[in-house]
Amino acid sequence: VPNPGDYLCVDVFDYPLVLTRDKNNDIHLLSRVCQHKGTLVAAGSGNAKLFVCPFHAWTYELDGRLKAAPLMDKVKNFDRKNCRLREMRIEIWEGFIFVNISGDAEPLHNQLTGLQKILANWHMADLVPAHEAFYYDQRQNWKINSESFLEAYHHLGAHVKTFQPTYPAANSYPIESTGKYSVLSFGPAQAESATNIDGGMDLPFIETLSEAERMEPMVVFVWPNLLLGIGADQVAYYRLMPTSAESHDLWLNDLMPRSTVADPGLKQAIRDRVQWARSVHENDDMPAFARCQSGIRSPFYEQGRLSVPYERCLWEFNQWWAERLGERILEG
Repeated sequence: VPNPGDYLCVDVFDYPLVLTRDKNNDIHLLSRVCQHKGTLVAAGSGNAKLFVCPFHAWTYELDGRLKAAPLMDKVKNFDRKNCRLREMRIEIWEGFIFVNISGDAEPLHNQLTGLQKILANWHMADLVPAHEAFYYDQRQNWKINSESFLEAYHHLGAHVKTFQPTYPAANSYPIESTGKYSVLSFGPAQAESATNIDGGMDLPFIETLSEAERMEPMVVFVWPNLLLGIGADQVAYYRLMPTSAESHDLWLNDLMPRSTVADPGLKQAIRDRVQWARSVHENDDMPAFARCQSGIRSPFYEQGRLSVPYERCLWEFNQWWAERLGERILEG
């Protein structure tokens, strides 16, 4: 939503929401449920001055305030000023918008201070999408996807022909975490041209990176559902949203410097990069995920031991996840 009046509808579980940028250039995340009869006041995306409910024409500002409610002037004790679309608490970190439905979470920036230092030279908020996000209806538990992202151990099997020759599993190592995130380095590339996470399709490096940062791609998991592939010339992001115990929605996109995306001479290289990444996900990851989902349904399945240090990031995440589940159980 880069411009005043822009809006984008999103669903977070059972919460129909709409992200807006109002005329004062402020960003809001609102419930799009009309406060009269519950009708959704917006759909899709676009640019608007107001939201008008299609049922009874109640009209809302883009900051959620009720502007008009036809034929309600004689209703006793009805105060338009106290009737508005509910607003969610959001925080913006490096261009990503995070929502806290309950409103009581610890401030996000406090949780990601250490990660901010690690990723400072990428200036992610200044990068731009290289293409429209790709969507996948993943038919497995969301943790199968997110946990595989946290380790290069599976390069030995799922990526034996793609990542393993350039980024051997044995060279990977976890970077110490001081917050609610995990970071894994792939270690130095084993091929001269492959300084990117994609296997060597060259695009201009992000200029602010050090030589060491260019040579070692990383993967980052901001718990619980944002995955980042950190390369020398891009940041790939994966956003997961669980839909059931055995399914989740997945959106993939690539962020690159504005100069790279705007250069006509690089359009084919960008297309090749994107196609390569999609083919790895579809041909390597998805079949492995499907087999894993089938296996964990079995009564014979028991969690095996983790490989240390190569799967330490899984342990970090699951320690946090177990704590969260315990808190929910105690809350009833």
